[in-house]
This record gives sequence, C-alpha cells and structure tokens, in this order.
Amino acid sequence: MICMQCGQIYEKGKFCVKCGSPLAKEPGPSAEPQSAAASETGGAVTFTFPSASSAASGFDNPAGEPERAAPNAPKESATQPSPAFGANPAPNVNPTTHGEPAPGGHRAAPSDSSDIPTLPSMAKGWEQVKKSQVVQQGTVISKQYFAYYLKALKNPFDTAVKLDKSHFTNGMLTIVLTSLLLPLVFYFTSLQNAYFHLPFFRGVIKPFLLILIALLLTSGIVFGLIRLARVASDYMSVTTKLGTLLVPATASLVLCILSVILELNPNVPLFFFLVALTFIFTAITAVLLGSRKGSAGGLDPLYGAVIACIAFGYILFKFADFGSNAFMGGIL
Repeated sequence: MICMQCGQIYEKGKFCVKCGSPLAKEPGPSAEPQSAAASETGGAVTFTFPSASSAASGFDNPAGEPERAAPNAPKESATQPSPAFGANPAPNVNPTTHGEPAPGGHRAAPSDSSDIPTLPSMAKGWEQVKKSQVVQQGTVISKQYFAYYLKALKNPFDTAVKLDKSHFTNGMLTIVLTSLLLPLVFYFTSLQNAYFHLPFFRGVIKPFLLILIALLLTSGIVFGLIRLARVASDYMSVTTKLGTLLVPATASLVLCILSVILELNPNVPLFFFLVALTFIFTAITAVLLGSRKGSAGGLDPLYGAVIACIAFGYILFKFADFGSNAFMGGIL
C-alpha cells in the first residue's frame, strides 16, 4: 500500500499514520496507465478519444487545451465515426432534388447533364414515323397510285374501260392533280415575268378549286348523258373513267411546267399546254364513246360527247372570267 499524499509505503492498513491520507494499492509492473477518459464496462476497459467534431464543439483536446469551434463548421452526429485523415467524405446529395436542402442541412449539388432528359435520335424518330398507321396507309396508297398511273399512261383507254367504282380514289386523285397543275402553269409563267407576279392564293388556290368543281360538274353531265343513252352506270364509275383518261393530260402539264422553269423557248410550254387541253376534251368524249357497247338506243354517244365538251368549255370559261374579275378587282 502506498500513500498518495506523502509517498510512504505500508504493508497493511487503510490510512497513512503520518498524514492520515487513504492508502492505495501500488500498481504492478505490467499495468498500463489509463487515460482520464477510460471507463470500465463489464470488466473490459474502453478508451474514448476526442474526435474532430468534439474539438469543434468546445471539448478539450488530448493535450488538455481547449479549442474554439469554427464559426460555420457543420455539426456532425456523435454516432457517426470521424473520417480518416486525408479522406474525402462523400457529399450528402439527394439525386432526386435539384438545389433543395438535404436532410442533414447541406444544399444539394447542382444536377449534371445526366439529369436532363434526352430526346430520341433522328433514326428512332424516323422509325416511329414509318411505323405509324397513317404513314403506312399513305405509302400503300402512293404505291398503288403510281402503278395505276403508269398503266393508265401506257394504255389510257383500255385501262379506263376495265375500271369500275372500286378505283374511284385513283380517278379522283388524277382529277385533283389536273385541277392543280393547270393554274400552276400560269403561276410559274408569271414568276418568269419581271413586271408582274401572280399571288399564290388568287393565282393557284382559287383557280384550282374552280377547275376542280368544273371537272366534277362535267363528270355529272357525262353521267346524265350516259343514262340518256339508256346505259346502266353510276356516278363513281364515270368519275373513275374520266380521271383515268386525264392521266396523259397531267403528264403534258408537268412537261409544260418543267419547260417554263427551264426557260426554254416560249413555244415549247405553249405546245404542251395545248396538248393537255386536247387530252382533257378528248377524255370527256372517250368516256361517252366507251359506253357505246351497252347502249340500247336513246341519245347517240357522239352527240353526247359534243354536248359534254361544250358544257365543260362553258363552265371553265365562266369560272375563268369570274376568277379574273375578282383578281383584277383585288388589285385595283
């Protein structure tokens, strides 16, 4: 036993006979000094060392000197271990937030380019367009019409005789194409003129509608004349045959427009335009003459063809006069 006050050693006793201080057991040679922060729990000795967070919070460091906490130092939880020296702790970033404060009080880092949704590539977008039902139907119709157009251009009359109302769409498309190409001839011709240009709406859209109505009315007149010849028919079949016979007229109009764009001799586009008009009037006549096989008396197809051509010419002239008056009135 040793006195902690005066250092006297005694074999027995609890108090020092000299100073009266309590005696303590003399430490053995194998005993290791324990720090003041050591604590016994269940017979095992654990050592608690002050962490960087405790120093920042105002606790004493191992040297016994107090340290002042940093002014803006973030508080860390006592249950989390201190990061090792030189290691970079992982940032507390919530990937689902953009600039919002994290649960620990830290502000999330700004999102990178990976958070921005990417648009599909052009190839994938084109594949989706090609797979759409509207595009697929349009592709099928265009292929069928192209095959029909080439066959009608090669043998227009034989093709028209064999067709019925099931090909009404093909015939109607040809009538629409003819009605559009006729005003386009004058529009492109005006573009070559340095002093006068036709406006697109008054020079193309309005005449297109008028010519389309004129052709549909002519088709109705032809249907009425066929019925006067006591031939069983219907309006859709007559329109299909008329549109098929107009295929050569559309080809002539396309050549006329190309010759105007290429600035060929003025006689070249004029020639193709007159050929196109001839095909239009011939188509009306051919529809009536093609019904001759089923005629059982009544009006002769030849007279019917003359009547139909005169009616179409008159309707076309009145529409052209009406359009020109409206155009000149708009200019003046």
